[in-house]
Amino acid sequence: MNEILQTTTDYLHSLSLRERILVLIVACGVIFFIGDSLLLTRHDNAINEMKNEQHNLVSERQDIENQIALVSAELLRAKSIHQEAIDAVSNTENELKQKTAQIEDKLNRLVPPTQVTALLRNLLANTDGLKVLSVNNEPVKDVSIDVDPDAIDSEEKTKTLLYEHAATIKLSGSYQQLYDYITELENTGWELFWDTLHYRVTTYPNAEITLRVLTVSTDKHWIGL
Repeated sequence: MNEILQTTTDYLHSLSLRERILVLIVACGVIFFIGDSLLLTRHDNAINEMKNEQHNLVSERQDIENQIALVSAELLRAKSIHQEAIDAVSNTENELKQKTAQIEDKLNRLVPPTQVTALLRNLLANTDGLKVLSVNNEPVKDVSIDVDPDAIDSEEKTKTLLYEHAATIKLSGSYQQLYDYITELENTGWELFWDTLHYRVTTYPNAEITLRVLTVSTDKHWIGL
């Protein structure tokens, strides 16, 4: 290394001033070119790094935008399902209100259990000569409806909302008297169900009629006959 430096120094001393200046200019140009090349290379590397970083940022932004779009679509779908559920509940509530109003209207037109006695007595008073032979009250029956058919517990499957109050009435009189009584029973302002009727002639024109009447209410108690 020292020999190279010594040789170079001797060579420079052997040159004239003009030649030394030229060599210095060339050396400066070479040094400038090398430095400029190094600077350009670093600059290009920095630009490439910035481009790569920008590309990564763009990719990340696209991924985030895609995720936002997916989440927005899922939210819209969930909102739509939620709205459908709300509408279904609202429709069910409206239907329930209508059914409840219909049931209440029907119940309001039925004979209350506490007034069955007065009703039957008034009907007898309107039919001269008709006699009551017997009146037998029946136990109150539950009127249950299916609430959850898939439930394991029987109490959860059905629910008692109404109670049936029934009685069997045995009357004696002529055919016309019995007919008038049934007509009065059907034409009364109240609704009273009757499901069985047995007619038997005893001594003509007299006969006996056995009639099962019933009403329905939300109260669990006996018919006052």
